[in-house]
Amino acid sequence: MLVGLLVLLAGLSFAAWLLFAPANSKSENVAQVGADEPALGLMTSLPIYWSEGDPFAALGSENEQLPWVRAALEQQYAIEPLDALSSPEGTAGSLDGMEALAIIQPRAVSPADNVALDDWVRGGGKLFYAIDPMLTGKYDMSLGDPRHPIVSALVPPVFARWGLALEFDQGQPH
Repeated sequence: MLVGLLVLLAGLSFAAWLLFAPANSKSENVAQVGADEPALGLMTSLPIYWSEGDPFAALGSENEQLPWVRAALEQQYAIEPLDALSSPEGTAGSLDGMEALAIIQPRAVSPADNVALDDWVRGGGKLFYAIDPMLTGKYDMSLGDPRHPIVSALVPPVFARWGLALEFDQGQPH
């Protein structure tokens, strides 16, 4: 129950950040993505960019509905799905041109990705990072399927460099 509430609060916080962050001066009612939207990098294992199930079966289908988070994001950003943050050379090449980056329940953040993320954030990049250390939920894919969201996420070591830590509140109710 508490984990579900935390996921809901994180989602609402993310939506508020996206809607009220001064990304650009466009109206919030714009639904089409064009060249004027700033780039938002998105790294996630959750069904945020693609709907659950087989993404290829939905290609070309007029009945396929986008996840609500993606629809909200695309009102202000041109989304760039990312599998990695660093380029093969170990630089932050994947983040070049990104105004903002959302990392939500990622599969893995490699050492090279941590370095690229650190360089990008210290260079002025805006980051939203959300993880649930014990994700629960109902998903179309079985637990062993690689398309299933990661159920246990870790805080990347770059957070310690920024002076951040994730700690358990001993005073919270069980």
